[in-house]
Amino acid sequence: MIDILKPTIFPNNVIAGVATGYVSELEKQSYFETPIYDLKTVDFSRKSLESAYNNEISRFYYQKQIHSDLIKIDNMALTSNTVESDAIISNIKGIIYNVSIADCQAILMYDSVNHAIAAVHSGWKGTSLNIVDKTIAKMSETYGTDPLDLLVYLAPSACVDNYEVGKEFTHIFPDSTIRKENKYYFDNRKEILKQLYKSNVLPENIELNRECTITNKRFHSYRRDKSESGRMSALIGIREPI
Repeated sequence: MIDILKPTIFPNNVIAGVATGYVSELEKQSYFETPIYDLKTVDFSRKSLESAYNNEISRFYYQKQIHSDLIKIDNMALTSNTVESDAIISNIKGIIYNVSIADCQAILMYDSVNHAIAAVHSGWKGTSLNIVDKTIAKMSETYGTDPLDLLVYLAPSACVDNYEVGKEFTHIFPDSTIRKENKYYFDNRKEILKQLYKSNVLPENIELNRECTITNKRFHSYRRDKSESGRMSALIGIREPI
């Protein structure tokens, strides 16, 4: 059993969603290994996810997030189904690319003209390194992407009301860090939206899921559950032509 949130921003030739890991209040799956979810459990979860698309997709890639601005290009040279990066871009049909999340922001992008996609992971470190802008620039360089043609989905993530950080964030993200009762809270969504707009992505081409992973137990949350947290998968791919 799997639970998948599906964006509405993308056309029918794009497969996209967030596999939450939710089965019931007492049972969840994890699509990436953590201290409490071993490889056997992860393998079972991935097979359950892949079976939902086995008639449309020939291969799945899972990104091992490293909180960087490393962007991989799939040019048919990837030999493993696990890729170390925080963004991957592709125009290959029949492959789904997965992003590991449990509070960090996943950004899924589709170039509606050149039919290329991106799967991006942006925690505060990735946001500080401007991985969103760099991914768009890499898509432009590789596929001729015009940001005006991009359709973008922002998955559920930690919301500002619960994303407590240190005072140093007021210097790193002065426009997106707020102070309440001598505590500081970071709005990663706001900062990423600002980066998307700066890269010339149109506001009407962005779909933002405002659910908070920390408070909603449908989602995995590292900040809420610490070492007992699993990992969700934000996924995107282009269907094979019929």
